[in-house]
Amino acid sequence: VRELSPKALRSRLGVVSQRIPLGAWNGLYAWAARAFSWAFGPLGTVLWLALLTAGAATIIGSWSAFRAELGGLFTASSALLFLGAWLTSKLWHELHHGIVARRYGVEVRETGILMILFLPLGAYVDVSGVWRVREAWLRLHISAAGLMGEAGRGARAILLWAEAEPGLWRAFLQALIVTTTLSAVLFNINPLMRFDGYHALVDLLGLPNLYQRGAEAASRRVLGWTCGDAAPPPRDRR
Repeated sequence: VRELSPKALRSRLGVVSQRIPLGAWNGLYAWAARAFSWAFGPLGTVLWLALLTAGAATIIGSWSAFRAELGGLFTASSALLFLGAWLTSKLWHELHHGIVARRYGVEVRETGILMILFLPLGAYVDVSGVWRVREAWLRLHISAAGLMGEAGRGARAILLWAEAEPGLWRAFLQALIVTTTLSAVLFNINPLMRFDGYHALVDLLGLPNLYQRGAEAASRRVLGWTCGDAAPPPRDRR
């Protein structure tokens, strides 16, 4: 495990969020990239799409039962179920980022636990070296890998939930379905937040500094509404 200087350690321990480094785990990611290379290639993509299709068809056909059971999840006693489902989903999500990054030769600099107000609510991997990958589609694959892995896990949970007997296991699977879809919609595919969806959109459009450009465009629009045509022209970042 790489030792951190006091300054680096303080940068990871903020008031609101804290990052607890657990090492790089490059060996694990490299091994998984070799051992499961088929899962991240064309064959894996076809199987992933088939899994998503089966999951979508199952949840549509079982929607009445799913909705009827959903109310029982939003209780204080189910908080641990949601926490467990959320944490395992985030770990699975980041694992896929790390594996696909190593598949394309990007070093995983750090892996760790993400905490909010000192509560463990996620994980993270540092693959900041992804900018060295020249092909935009490969960078896009790294950005989308976590979401794809989490979506596949959610689809698999739907299939297991449909066959499970009433009880704790079925309730956990339903919590897993909710957390994977909720996190995807609110965070990962939302281009307005600087998570996977944002980075994927940057690679698709070929527009660096997209967040700053969007913020400046929104600011100009607000100034245009409030001050007429007095808003300053956009700055060219190219």
